[in-house]
Amino acid sequence: MESSTQVLVQGLRPRHSTTETRLTGDEARRGAGTQDDAIKAVQSLPGFGRGGPGSELIAWGAAPSETRTLIDGVEVPTLYHGSGIRSVVPSELVAGLHATPGAYDARFGRGVGGLVEVETRTPDFFERRLVLSADLLDSSARVSAPLVEGVSAASASGRLGYVDRWLPALIDPKLRGSLYVVPAYWDAEGEVARVFRDGASLRCTLLASADASESSTPSSDPARVRAEQRTLRFGRASANYRGSLVDGAETQLMPFVGWDTTTQRSRAGAALTSIAVSALRYGLRAGVRMPLGQGSTLELGVDGSGISADVSRSGSLAIPRREGDPWPFGSAPAGVLASDTFHANELEMAPYAAAQLEFERLSIVPAVRVDTALMEASRGQPTRAGVPDVGVSTIEALFEPRLSAQFRLSKRASLVSALGRYHQLPNVADLGAVAGNPELGPASAWHFVAGERVDFGRAVRGELRAFYRSVDALTTRNPEPFPSAAQALLAQGRARSFGTELSVRLRTDRRDADALEGFISVSLSRSERLDASAARYRLSDWDSPMALNAALQRGFGAWRISGRARFASGTPRTPIIDVLHDASDGTPVPLFGPVNTRRLPAFFELDLRVDRRFALGAGSAVIAYLDLVNVTLRQNAEEVVYSSDFRSRAFVTGLPPLAILGVRLER
Repeated sequence: MESSTQVLVQGLRPRHSTTETRLTGDEARRGAGTQDDAIKAVQSLPGFGRGGPGSELIAWGAAPSETRTLIDGVEVPTLYHGSGIRSVVPSELVAGLHATPGAYDARFGRGVGGLVEVETRTPDFFERRLVLSADLLDSSARVSAPLVEGVSAASASGRLGYVDRWLPALIDPKLRGSLYVVPAYWDAEGEVARVFRDGASLRCTLLASADASESSTPSSDPARVRAEQRTLRFGRASANYRGSLVDGAETQLMPFVGWDTTTQRSRAGAALTSIAVSALRYGLRAGVRMPLGQGSTLELGVDGSGISADVSRSGSLAIPRREGDPWPFGSAPAGVLASDTFHANELEMAPYAAAQLEFERLSIVPAVRVDTALMEASRGQPTRAGVPDVGVSTIEALFEPRLSAQFRLSKRASLVSALGRYHQLPNVADLGAVAGNPELGPASAWHFVAGERVDFGRAVRGELRAFYRSVDALTTRNPEPFPSAAQALLAQGRARSFGTELSVRLRTDRRDADALEGFISVSLSRSERLDASAARYRLSDWDSPMALNAALQRGFGAWRISGRARFASGTPRTPIIDVLHDASDGTPVPLFGPVNTRRLPAFFELDLRVDRRFALGAGSAVIAYLDLVNVTLRQNAEEVVYSSDFRSRAFVTGLPPLAILGVRLER
């Protein structure tokens, strides 16, 4: 029965992408600066840049919305609550993390940026398990028990946050809601799993998450009074069957269904903007992987996903902020006021095939993915009296060839490379005839990476790689001051990013509790955008020429000490070069310089963590930890703030140093 349990935990082991970094849940959660949150470790991995004070994942300079996030193969709208306060999956559930900044394999698509996968733990088939955790941010619990010993098991977990009760008091009122979002949140998960006599396994999972925040920014200037209300709720139900055939082939079948609801109400002075999206999500993953002999395999599958959404909005068309928008922080957005309500559908069905071919010194994976995409909007033009609504429907076939290769120079050194084509459909909220464009098409991208991987013995691995990413048909604002009807957005933006990354990882025998583990990574890169009708590329909002991440942890018996250092170039901002005045009322109007031609000061942070394990006997233990964030007390500039007349400016800094104390009971 032990072999059956192993099949359930691991299942079909996917190929490692050329750029993929993998962490176990345990090694991710115990790193400094994570506050015992395993998924926060992704923000420090090679290829992922710092996205400011929020929870954005910046993969190879891509916008956060261009990176896909999955939990056990099911796509979710976000991995984090609020401004990265907490991830949506408690660490007790995280078995592993797979982070790929680009050039991932043909089993996945629908994104022109990176890919982050979270693998969750299965229930224990032989023993009852209980994990209780509490710290200054939230409390959580997970219980797991066999239903029929060695055959079936069930688990349930939940978490409730209360950081919103105390953290906002430590944040400058100007930053609450606009720069930092501190929500009230909860997460829940339930699972029933079974293994069968033939080694097949079935996992049925329910996952739900919600957060909500309210904030206000007082000001002596009525035009600068701001208020924000945000909610995000989502749920997923999935069934994941994995089995084996008599010829050694492995199979997978996973249908899922779920819902997403998001609302945002923003008040800037007297202007109120409201956006609400309610969506039904559904999909199917199915595949078979079969041996071809000599270590080679062939994989055939289909990856389908759909969304049916109702969207309503009113207020400023300049909200939400888009890449390159030159809003001065804390100021009301400009733009026309309007309202719109519509329905939109997107459906993708993508069969794929990949062959992993093994030769004496060469491994090569040619693959192809053909994505048939349907996009529908309930109205092609804004509503007009006496004119019936006419919908818009578009079907496109998206051809996505992929190729990766590894050439072994020696037992310790290999050359690696990957090339791939990727697509991403527009956000359903952008398909409106008033604030968007019902005829937006998919963005397309090419990813290329090449490098060398060297194993310095069993414990140390070094990687050097260069990457290039090029994207066409990105959704961007229409540059015309008075766009035609249903043309507020255009699929004419372009982007490119390129650079080089060096990483060294120390990973000794995991069975040694006192093992020294760590990594260091350095990235030099450039991220650029080309706006509709523009003649030259400019820096993107996500450009970070240099990023340095280093982490180290070591056990000393019952103690474990870890540290993390992060450095990143300041992100670009658009300067104000002059101030005009409205002739009607004398209101100051900023005159902007070229987009993103100034930078914030560089970011640096040093975090430390100390863990202590107390054995209670009978397999039980208590782990206490203290996580110290920003121990150097550095005041990192996170935004530029201007005076009411835009004549003077200053920097607003990030969160104050924090000390997070927590305790966890395992039995």
